[in-house]
Amino acid sequence: MFGSLIRAHMAKMMVNYAEKVLGKTPDYLLPCSFSDISDQSAELKGYIIQACQLGLMGVNISAFNPNAIVTRAQFGTVLSRALYDDMFNDGDPYYVNHLQALKDATIMTNIANPNAPEVRGYVMLMMMRAGGQIETASSVCDNQQTQLLCLLGSASCPSECQPGNQATISSGTLTVGSATISAGSLPAGFKYIGSIKLTATDENITIKTLRFQKVGNVTNGWIEDNGVKIAQITSSASDTTITINLSPNITITQGTPKTLSIFLEGPVGLTQ
Repeated sequence: MFGSLIRAHMAKMMVNYAEKVLGKTPDYLLPCSFSDISDQSAELKGYIIQACQLGLMGVNISAFNPNAIVTRAQFGTVLSRALYDDMFNDGDPYYVNHLQALKDATIMTNIANPNAPEVRGYVMLMMMRAGGQIETASSVCDNQQTQLLCLLGSASCPSECQPGNQATISSGTLTVGSATISAGSLPAGFKYIGSIKLTATDENITIKTLRFQKVGNVTNGWIEDNGVKIAQITSSASDTTITINLSPNITITQGTPKTLSIFLEGPVGLTQ
């Protein structure tokens, strides 16, 4: 709790907060790429890119500096952008209006030393002050401490409270048809490669995450629902699976199959 926070971890925290608590959606068309994140895990790479596509971190820069210690000025700026978008971006220095806005809202009480290394426990406290409630699946998930642990992706989050497990499904069955995937390698560049059919047989089912087993060097792509992009695909060459968070979530209506289109950058291979 009293340890320092690095930028890669803040990206994960703030993406979860912005999407799951504030209901924000990344701009998946925003070209966010960084020259210094190749050694990060596939999970953190995804969060770093999404933090940029949400307009929170790394916009219009080429080096993300993922292992740098976060200062109060940096965290305050990112939290302010999550809450207020670009309303306070015109300060000089860049953080001054963001920090003052958070202080005025009684979210941040001490802005006297903006260059001080930020502390994890204080970050969690300020996020709780900023408000917002996570959708919960049962009473055990109503505790604020549990909500924050789940928001931050902690291993201490009970399985039933984790974001991917919170849909209320009593007896529904989701049938996943075989993915129709083009064979062989693809030329460089994004290309439509196929689709996957989803059918709910007993009741309506909401899907928040899709997971694919990967074969080949899939690094980038996206998924569309009726022409609307709902997920970005980002992975490293060494990944054997790809976990994709849908934004917005999709609901499969009982008896009405839904077909999702898959786009990837080759060379590629992907299985259901």
